[in-house]
Amino acid sequence: MPHIAITPAAPRPIVETPMMREVRRRMLGKRSLEGRFVTLVGPAGVGKTTTAKWIEATENENADKAVPNSFRVARMTLNTVQVGTGNVEKQVLTAVHSSVVAPLTASASRGLTAQALANNIVQYCQTTNTQLLILDEAGRLCPEALEALTLVLQLAGDGAVPHSLTIALVGMGALPDLIKRIPQVRTRVASTIYFRPYTAIDAHRLLSKVHPFFAQLDVETTEGKEVLNWVHRKSHGLPRLMMRIVDAADTVLADQNQPFSLVALKAAISLDQDDQRRQDEDMESGYATSPMLSEPDAEDEEQELTERSESTRRRAPSKRRRSAGSQS
Repeated sequence: MPHIAITPAAPRPIVETPMMREVRRRMLGKRSLEGRFVTLVGPAGVGKTTTAKWIEATENENADKAVPNSFRVARMTLNTVQVGTGNVEKQVLTAVHSSVVAPLTASASRGLTAQALANNIVQYCQTTNTQLLILDEAGRLCPEALEALTLVLQLAGDGAVPHSLTIALVGMGALPDLIKRIPQVRTRVASTIYFRPYTAIDAHRLLSKVHPFFAQLDVETTEGKEVLNWVHRKSHGLPRLMMRIVDAADTVLADQNQPFSLVALKAAISLDQDDQRRQDEDMESGYATSPMLSEPDAEDEEQELTERSESTRRRAPSKRRRSAGSQS
């Protein structure tokens, strides 16, 4: 088993994974998604936001390089909007406008109707060729606030020059149930992608890309399996907790000038109890066995979305979106 002395590293860049590429293909590879919602659903720490950031960076880099048929992506994190806190329709559209288009003062927002705010968002998307809006923490919105987002899609499709636009809603397990209560949103959802925790093998693939200890770890040996299974069990297969475990061990072991090993790893780790409890509750709520599936639509059959080995049979890609000219 490798024993490597590690010094704390700078924040790691996003590691591209097959799962990310598959999510991107599903979100951007079909014309049927234009003018509709896509939802990304899964427990905290499973990689939804990281995948969204990677898609944003990848598409915007292609647009900056003027890759043929490229387009831009805008991403933002939503704040809680609940009934009884004022005009919730204007609140959510003001938030999107301020994050995507330009900041609005309270007085400027009061002078604009919801229709005007949505129209400004659509005009900005047309001008900048932004064809995907990613709204993280969508589960924080009340039904009325979520429904307001349909106005943006309607205006994009009904304008004198229709604009291809998809809105991706990112949230935890309650998001699909929330959407079911809003007919105007539910009927516009083209696809729902469920993220599930990584398997032990998937965890090793990821960790081997970000840490030299795991890159050299032979998981066919008893010791190698013990290390991998310990990290996988402690993290519940959630990438965010895997990174916390490894980073915490790096910091402690560097201070003590110890080699990276299972004994030292166990001694170094002390996960926050509240965070650990929340992760345990997530697992008990059914995430541990939730399949990572994209619900079928008229053009697409059910297909498991997970980190798979190259030997796993894949379904042929569906018809690509008109504007998705960047790499798969």
